[in-house]
Amino acid sequence: QLMSFKELASEMERKLNKKLIKHIANSSAVFRYPDSHMDLARCGIASYGASPSAGFMLKEIIPVVSVKAKVVLIKKVLKGQGISYNRTFIAPEDKTIALVDIGYGEGYSRGFSSCGHMLIRENKAFVLGRVTMDLTVVDVSHIKNVSVGDEAVIVGSQGNERITVEDFASCLDTVPYEVFCTMGKMLKKIYH
Repeated sequence: QLMSFKELASEMERKLNKKLIKHIANSSAVFRYPDSHMDLARCGIASYGASPSAGFMLKEIIPVVSVKAKVVLIKKVLKGQGISYNRTFIAPEDKTIALVDIGYGEGYSRGFSSCGHMLIRENKAFVLGRVTMDLTVVDVSHIKNVSVGDEAVIVGSQGNERITVEDFASCLDTVPYEVFCTMGKMLKKIYH
């Protein structure tokens, strides 16, 4: 494609007798094909800090987007009690759970039901039961001093722990583009 583009651009410049502004590089090409840079480049997904291609992670990319929610309730659940709609998770032992104020209404997919995780107090808090429209239940039994108002990181970093948009997308068998599109429409945005 790059070779064909360059040949066509050269031919057009000759026929028009002027230099054209040329552009073919997307995020992936910016990092992988320096010869494609020409006059302009379109850093789409990389400008959000996400990798432009599956299996092609770049240490140079610094994530600029994070998704966060808040813990709104802490509760004890006894062994044998069901959690969330249809009791899709039954506690195998006594647990401490937290309700986090994000659900599929904000783009946190139901696909995370009983399999996703968030970061709370720099620890992974695993989703228990079904993700609902506005809330998600997570296990905080192993995390000390969790309080109402604590930050839950959905995508981003907390201490040394991190959930990348690629991790998030991979768990749902999708791509980061879909994650940004789905969540981008529904979440309150704060710019720093």
